Amino acid sequence: MSVSGNIATSLLRLLHPGKGSFRDVEKSRKRAAKENERGRFIMPRDKRALYELVSETEYPCLILRSRRWEMVSEEKGVLFLCGDAISGWKMQLGIAIDDANRTGLPAWYPIYPSITEVNITKSIDVLYGVYRKMTERYASEKIAVVGLSFGGTFAMELVNWNNRSPEPVGMPGLIVAHFPGGTPDTEED
Repeated sequence: MSVSGNIATSLLRLLHPGKGSFRDVEKSRKRAAKENERGRFIMPRDKRALYELVSETEYPCLILRSRRWEMVSEEKGVLFLCGDAISGWKMQLGIAIDDANRTGLPAWYPIYPSITEVNITKSIDVLYGVYRKMTERYASEKIAVVGLSFGGTFAMELVNWNNRSPEPVGMPGLIVAHFPGGTPDTEED
């Protein structure tokens, strides 16, 4: 397990001592590895969207285009960051397809490594590589980044990663980061 995965596990054990699924760390790691293995990428063969495979690394990226109508614009794009990395990419694929259908824009859908397998910086690096590739096709202000769950956290981290890059690219025109864990409880929060 990665260093960040070990830190997260340790924190959860501190928060829930003696109870819950974090009591047996090895069992939790094996379950996560099994889930990640089940979620390995396979090229979709359904007819819900037009799929193009773009891959610079061992982690693929799909470009989804609507089958319902002509693309509104090939000058704009959506970067859709699912929340479950390898293990849940299939479940959120339908949401990305819906985004492509509703907006009429190509939706880029990267499959990034899970932080239970690699250090979190590797996951962010993979996603930033996809974003950089998008800026070769579209002006950065014509890119919308949409992140669900942990993907919302990664959406915000892309901005940080770009700011720290020795060769930054432009910032995206829109970020929609939906991370339920970061939703304030009260109006004051």
